Amino acid sequence: EIRSEFGHSHTSSSNMKTSRHVALCFTLVILAPSSLGLSSSRYCCRLAPSFYQMNDSILSLKMKSVGGDDANTRRNNNLAAVSVLDGWKETEKESGLINADFLESSLIPVLSSSFLITGNTVGAGMLVLPELAEGPGMGISTTIFLASFLINLVSGLIIAEVAINQHANSGNDVPSSFKDFAQVNLNSRSAATVISFISIFVNGLVMAFNTVKIGDMGADAFQGALSSDTVSLAWVACCTALIGTQTFSSLSRVTSLLVTGLFVSFAGILLPGLAHITQDPFTLLFTPGISSNIMASAGELAPVILMSLVYQNIVPTVTKLNDYDRTKTTMSIVLGSFIPLVMYLAWTFAVLGGGINSSAGLAGPLISTFFLTTIAGSSIGCIVSLAEEIESFLQPSGNNSKHASTENDKFSFLSVAVSVCISWIGAMYFESDLNDALKIAGAFGSPLLYGVLPVVMAFIQRQQNEQRTQQQLPIAALTTLGVVSTGFMGNEIAQSAGDAIGMLTN
Repeated sequence: EIRSEFGHSHTSSSNMKTSRHVALCFTLVILAPSSLGLSSSRYCCRLAPSFYQMNDSILSLKMKSVGGDDANTRRNNNLAAVSVLDGWKETEKESGLINADFLESSLIPVLSSSFLITGNTVGAGMLVLPELAEGPGMGISTTIFLASFLINLVSGLIIAEVAINQHANSGNDVPSSFKDFAQVNLNSRSAATVISFISIFVNGLVMAFNTVKIGDMGADAFQGALSSDTVSLAWVACCTALIGTQTFSSLSRVTSLLVTGLFVSFAGILLPGLAHITQDPFTLLFTPGISSNIMASAGELAPVILMSLVYQNIVPTVTKLNDYDRTKTTMSIVLGSFIPLVMYLAWTFAVLGGGINSSAGLAGPLISTFFLTTIAGSSIGCIVSLAEEIESFLQPSGNNSKHASTENDKFSFLSVAVSVCISWIGAMYFESDLNDALKIAGAFGSPLLYGVLPVVMAFIQRQQNEQRTQQQLPIAALTTLGVVSTGFMGNEIAQSAGDAIGMLTN
């Protein structure tokens, strides 16, 4: 499965099957004897069949439905899980340790969709979090992490409510594409167009960050033999060649390898790093930051964290994986979004505590694998997302059916090339202040798409329904998310305007 932080999705039934299979394996590993001496968490990376987006969000490959929006797909997915269970069901019943029906109907769907969320959340934004958190300090940064997690959690639950109610009212599967999902609920093509432009804007900024970051790291690794611009240009050329020539199925396999490398290398770096922290944890937590302006440094950190924890574009798919069950969907969202929070906090804590030297660049196999897989996955996700949106504008409206996705389909080279050009322009603009690219994406893109938009969809849906649906989120949750998102954007606009006026007057 391929996924991006924004927009359409590309999903093959085989990837959905894999998601359930690996979730079963994860369950068995957890229940296995600890005498093996292996931590099951080391294998969690293999459970996300999709690509991690960034989010930052970061970031994310889009999922495009390959006949996956009907009941047959979900039935095939369930049969895939049953086929795995059949081989050991009798033994399991005799032992009485595990209930096969519970695994098949509840645990496996929840775990697979949780790891789908986790895999699409972790991205390149992680690389700059310790640097930004050093300004306000670990204590204030932790508060920002938790607040951002809660904001995204409420947003995800609201989107899940809209998706479940839409399915209950229409009897049809909800679109996997977040853009199409919003268009259906808002009943507006104009809204879909606006979402496309926001997606292009945000993913272009994230790809610009990736381009400059890999250029700087490559120049350091080659010790000045190659300039950063040369490395950046070579990187985007490789990405263009890969995405412009490979099918969706091939890209899915590439992203699966990348997500595996990301989580394995992350575990290999983090565990020793936590053991070698030079400061007492409580001392580090309450140590003031190094910035002379704590509020300003916190303002720099907040948008990046907010976007790094974004996953909401895949919530419609998560509801389908859980057969629109509210309880299972809620558990999946909570667990799947909580794991990246823990990863980000642990990474930031280990770096600020002196256990990990994140400024070492491509030094050593583990740190090199971690950095490269993070940026590579994020880059593929962003370019795929950009190409999808651009291709929707390049194709004549009458030929939309031509782009019905199949596993052997691929993007036009023109749409990929335009995507790279947009990113390159952004990279040149933000080359002197790289973190600004992520800050702008998180300050405006995330609040609009996953703050204001879900609230509007929920209010419209509630007004259209004559009878109130049970188990709705309280109106206070919708109001709070809308006010916080609007206030966050308003504050960023005011700050940007103030900075611009200051530059003009000086």
